[in-house]
Amino acid sequence: MSGITSRDPVFLLGIPRSGTTLLARLLTNHPEVMAPPEPWIMLAIEQLGCVDRRHPADCQLVGQATDEFLDDSLRIEVARAAARAAYDGHLQRAGKSVFVDKTPRYHLIVPFLRRVFPSANFLVLLRNPLAIAASFHDTWNIDVAKILREGRDHPAAFDVVQGLGVLADLVATDDPRVHSIRYEDLVRAPNTVMPQVFDFLGLDPLAVPENSMATIPFAPPSALGDQKINKEKVVHDLSIDMWRESLSDADKEAIADALGADTLRRLGYGKLYDEFGSPGQADPDRISGERLASRWHDLALVRGRGRPLGDHLQANSAAALHNDSDLAQNVAVLSAALADREADSVARGLQIEELTALIREIEIDRAACGSQIEELTALIKEIEIDRAARGRQIEELTALIKEIEIDRAARGSQIEELTALIKEIEVNRAAQG
Repeated sequence: MSGITSRDPVFLLGIPRSGTTLLARLLTNHPEVMAPPEPWIMLAIEQLGCVDRRHPADCQLVGQATDEFLDDSLRIEVARAAARAAYDGHLQRAGKSVFVDKTPRYHLIVPFLRRVFPSANFLVLLRNPLAIAASFHDTWNIDVAKILREGRDHPAAFDVVQGLGVLADLVATDDPRVHSIRYEDLVRAPNTVMPQVFDFLGLDPLAVPENSMATIPFAPPSALGDQKINKEKVVHDLSIDMWRESLSDADKEAIADALGADTLRRLGYGKLYDEFGSPGQADPDRISGERLASRWHDLALVRGRGRPLGDHLQANSAAALHNDSDLAQNVAVLSAALADREADSVARGLQIEELTALIREIEIDRAACGSQIEELTALIKEIEIDRAARGRQIEELTALIKEIEIDRAARGSQIEELTALIKEIEVNRAAQG
């Protein structure tokens, strides 16, 4: 299709493991829709000017210069132009007209998305948070409940608590550009839900045959997105209640309490709090949504100063930001500690490489020695077999020699007897003569 007119992208929002890959694949059943696996492009554009602290140009100078060169409104224009160029480029190559950007962690930058594309439509996919947590564990071996209980700064914690809170706020706005879909409804009745989605996007639902609405198109290979989707051919609802067996009661309680009754009810899953929540119980070790939001804010402040911290130092960032008047000094100390840690990691990495090479040499030498031992063992067996054969030959020869000696002795006796007989004959002959 040539001459495609530029239009705003569609943003498909939903935290990881909520079924966004499934919905994206079903959307591509429409001939006008393109929905590649998780572009993440808007997260990168939103951080324009923020580079790694190891950048040789000095990360703080890059950030300061970019902020000085681009005021707020111009930054939004640049972001819009860059994103539109990327989206339209893919549409032109594919011959499509609607680009669906399915990146679950866009829940972190919803206000930015709405400023860059104020007319964009948003599809918001909601799913039972306990089913999401169970899928985190079953798919990636990430224990969301344990992370929440320990109060750790972890992307999964931000997804489940802050991310679901953002989605609840978004669907509560009654904005005509926001269309919410419940995962449970989607998998139970795709032939009902998908035509409604296409109609919301201004696309003709009749362009998709009814018998194809529940068919899952093959997902192209990608490092991102749920590649297990290619094992499924049609939509099914077998996974809806698997969380009840996958999560313990303590896990269900921790997740329900971290989200809170208000968020769960706004998401449409208030019964989960009624069943598993613990209202009125004060547990200082259980992390709340507000505490997670505060930690995320702390980390954003550190990142904004061009000093991104490693995971092992993130726990100290809140104290550095809130409890010390000399913030810059604390950040510098933390950064230096991280640099030392990285240098130590490099040295250990080199040692590991050397040890690995040595182990390989030993294994090669062991294999060579093993081959030599096998060869020598085979040779020894051959020698022993040959020795046994020669022993039998010697015994046979010895017996033959004995037989010859016995025969020689017998012949000696015969010769003596013949000699005596000859002498008698000669004596008789002489007497007769």
